[in-house]
Amino acid sequence: PGTTWLTDETDDITKSDPAVGQAAATMKSVACLLGGSRQLRIQHPTVFDRVLAPTLASACWLALDQAIVSGSGNLGEPLGLASTPGVGSASGTALSWATMLTLKAGAIAGGVKSVSWWAGANAEKALRGREKFAGAGPIWGDAGIAGAPAYSTAAVTTDTLVVGDFSRIVVFVWGSPTLEIDPYADFGRGLWNARLVLDADYVCLTPAAFSIATSVT
Repeated sequence: PGTTWLTDETDDITKSDPAVGQAAATMKSVACLLGGSRQLRIQHPTVFDRVLAPTLASACWLALDQAIVSGSGNLGEPLGLASTPGVGSASGTALSWATMLTLKAGAIAGGVKSVSWWAGANAEKALRGREKFAGAGPIWGDAGIAGAPAYSTAAVTTDTLVVGDFSRIVVFVWGSPTLEIDPYADFGRGLWNARLVLDADYVCLTPAAFSIATSVT
């Protein structure tokens, strides 16, 4: 909404009409399937609860995180920020300090007060080893990038860099991921399968609050 400075308490405040939109989420499913032996179940009776359930769940959540940034939108995968209309972008090839400032400025111009950087491991490596300009220190220093905190994470594909307000991402989950066991996957050899399915999607409420660079070198 617009704002009005008042000279005194009798002034009229200019009214703004809200612009209301709708963002739709569609259930998508990502799954893991692992197999094991009867002997493993006997020697480690808690293998399902203590090992497999958290391992499979972590893999599915990581796949969702990566899809939020770089998802193709094909074959059941969500469309990621890198391909979402309205998200700022820049070439990651020989990424310069000037381009970094442009990426951050674009995200802030999208209407947020603060942003953070999230990068894959190779993107961090490249930016920590590159100077802003001669004698000015690395683009990615210990305090972050351009005055904003920066994080390296497997949730971002290895050569990708994203800056934005991640509170503008809303994740939807249909039910709780449940570990299911098929004890008869190969009955003749005493083998079993363990499966976990995560039903989820996400919505970016403010695409203009993000900028992204891919293929960072």
